[in-house]
Amino acid sequence: MKLYLPKPRLISDIYIEPRITVIQGEHGNLTGESNTHIREVQHHELFKQSNRDSDMSTISVIYGAAGTGKTTLIQKLIYDWATGMIYKEFSFVIHLKIQKLNEIKGPTTFSKLIVDSYPYLENYLDHLWNEPKRLLFIFEDLDQLFQLSTLSDTGRNSDPRHRCMDTESEYFVCDILHCLLQGEFLRGCSVLITIRVWNQKLLHQVAADSTFQVMGFTFEKAKEYFRRYLGNIKNANEMLVFIEQNDILWNMCSVPLFCVTLASSLESFQAQGEGKTTMPIGSHTQVLSDYIAHLLANCGYDANTNRNYLRVVGELAEKGIRQDTLSFEGYTLKDLDSCPPVFISAFLYQDPDKQRRGVIYEFRHSVLRDFFAALTNVLNTTISQLRRMLDEMFADIEGRFGIFSIFLVGLSSRKPTDRLELELQTFTTEVTSCISEWFTQSVSRHLKDMDSKHTQRRFLCLLYCLFEFGDNDIMKNVLKSITTIKLNQLRLKSPDYIVLSRTLISPEVIQELDLSSCFAQPEEIRKLEQVLPRCVILRMNQKNLQDCGVKHVFKLLEKNDCKIQTLELKSNQLTDNCLGELFSALLTNRSLTLLNLSNSSQGGQHDNQFTQETLKHHVHNYAQRKEIRWLCYEPTGLDTRSNLLNLITE
Repeated sequence: MKLYLPKPRLISDIYIEPRITVIQGEHGNLTGESNTHIREVQHHELFKQSNRDSDMSTISVIYGAAGTGKTTLIQKLIYDWATGMIYKEFSFVIHLKIQKLNEIKGPTTFSKLIVDSYPYLENYLDHLWNEPKRLLFIFEDLDQLFQLSTLSDTGRNSDPRHRCMDTESEYFVCDILHCLLQGEFLRGCSVLITIRVWNQKLLHQVAADSTFQVMGFTFEKAKEYFRRYLGNIKNANEMLVFIEQNDILWNMCSVPLFCVTLASSLESFQAQGEGKTTMPIGSHTQVLSDYIAHLLANCGYDANTNRNYLRVVGELAEKGIRQDTLSFEGYTLKDLDSCPPVFISAFLYQDPDKQRRGVIYEFRHSVLRDFFAALTNVLNTTISQLRRMLDEMFADIEGRFGIFSIFLVGLSSRKPTDRLELELQTFTTEVTSCISEWFTQSVSRHLKDMDSKHTQRRFLCLLYCLFEFGDNDIMKNVLKSITTIKLNQLRLKSPDYIVLSRTLISPEVIQELDLSSCFAQPEEIRKLEQVLPRCVILRMNQKNLQDCGVKHVFKLLEKNDCKIQTLELKSNQLTDNCLGELFSALLTNRSLTLLNLSNSSQGGQHDNQFTQETLKHHVHNYAQRKEIRWLCYEPTGLDTRSNLLNLITE
């Protein structure tokens, strides 16, 4: 696969406003008390007008979990200011990232701090300081300040030696920031800070006029983002159908950073032409791996530190799977004390626990919980333990480990984890070998009774695992022993059909495939056009195909390599309108010996509705050109449209 580089885009072309709420109360208190009023605002409403006619500085705070869109919001704000659309009262917007300020270890002046980031302002500083009301300072990720605790150190802050009162005297960065946020110098300027962690002590040390929370996308805004990013409306809408019907992806799309990662993957597959007939992303594991790698990179720790902290989060995630929960009371999680808030807040929500006056930690979605549980097991579990875990997952009747098992297998393959491996630097080949052996040696004993709903669900999960693992040889070896495949107890979704199309392509012949009662739509049949002709017995009863859907099945009969001998299409709401294409396909087909167009029961809402006159007409014309060995009408005593039709040809 050749290297793909995303197309450059202007932020004005793809920006979608996240949900921003202003929380009015003392220091934006998120206590949930009745006197706290919440309303939604736009990014051009982040500063109060009231302070602009006074010498008071205006301080605004933006709070939001990792990936909810704070950085993009700041970029859009700066872009709109630079193009003259908003905040025309500011002559300069000075954007300073805390990661860069952390590199300054000794005392410095505020002027030097600005010049380090904006060297072209060096000869213009006096003019800036003379008009502080015309200045907007943006400090992004304040919670990542190495000396964050000093902002709430009352002893230090009251010491005159640490009180920065002008722009030319030398102080530590933390002292400069504290005095600026308290409005003690450059009075009248405006300051905007973003933080990830909800830190009450920090906020009480900031004289904030307004506090805002960025809450990510609504699902409608997520859809609009994909349409803008992908550009082509038709392709975007097709991708949205795939995403909306995919439980692994869709609920994560409230997170803007995840939308960016997913959109990039979709665009990559579109550009390489792979999205036309296959899964329009590399794999679910790849998308989640890229997303987590991005969050780890933003935390700024080395690989060894990342692994140690991830083990804590992963063990919590596995506990959540077994207890079927996403939320944990903070007072019970002593192990989390070893992880810095910057790391924890990248992956977990933190909400006030009103009953215990503590904190509740919560995974944003079960997908993240399952991914972290899988990741920590791949990194830290012995081979024998991993094999036992795989057997336990596939024996689980309740299905708690479905998505977890998909990620566990996907991460073991190493193929989709390049970016994540850069952040962690440890994926062993032994794990990959273990998964391969488990596939080939153990999986058949879990798939004996294909008639039960549980076994069928387990088999579908196996197909997802094979797809995520991405080894065609393993896929072929596993599936060659499974000659009868039944999924008639499941109601399949669009992504399921895509996975079927990617995995069931491995066997050259499928003895029997039963997709009855799966309610496939015409587009799902098209996804299986490479698989269905490989089946000797194909059952597609009670699928509500109707005439428009069954036409795609009839076209399969015209393929030169079609192996279908028995085709069942009972109770699909078929009418006389589809019979012309059926008999046309039969003229070229050389494999079909039995076609069942009957009804499973009489008088059902999905009954096929044929008339004897039309059937006789087509059969007469057909029989003149191709031998019919047996044609049988079976009267039912009911309306003739309910007659059974079994057609056997040579």
